[in-house]
Amino acid sequence: MQQLNGLHADFAELGIELACVSVDPKDIATAWGEENGIDKVSIGYGLRQDQIEACELFASRVTRDGKELYFAEPALWLVRPDGELYLNIQSSISCGRPDLNSLLEGLKRLAGEGFTLRGNA
Repeated sequence: MQQLNGLHADFAELGIELACVSVDPKDIATAWGEENGIDKVSIGYGLRQDQIEACELFASRVTRDGKELYFAEPALWLVRPDGELYLNIQSSISCGRPDLNSLLEGLKRLAGEGFTLRGNA
């Protein structure tokens, strides 16, 4: 999130608005954002298990402070203004995150071509 926050202006130049979503409640998600200097990316909170499952995200369980928590593993989506999913990068482990600089460079190239849609499955 710190890297994404630092690249905010570069993504904004491409017309991409950034947001993140946490399973944590508002107070914890907000405090985490403040502690980590996340000041340019909107932080959502309260992502529920049924929402994680509906989005077909990888999920894990962990016990923290005696409570079992269910949470989503990292995912990055680019969603067009009309709601169409343009890019989906998901990881099944917490350390499997995309190289944001490479992604940004690729998106800049595609932006020059009008974001040509390829790879339909």
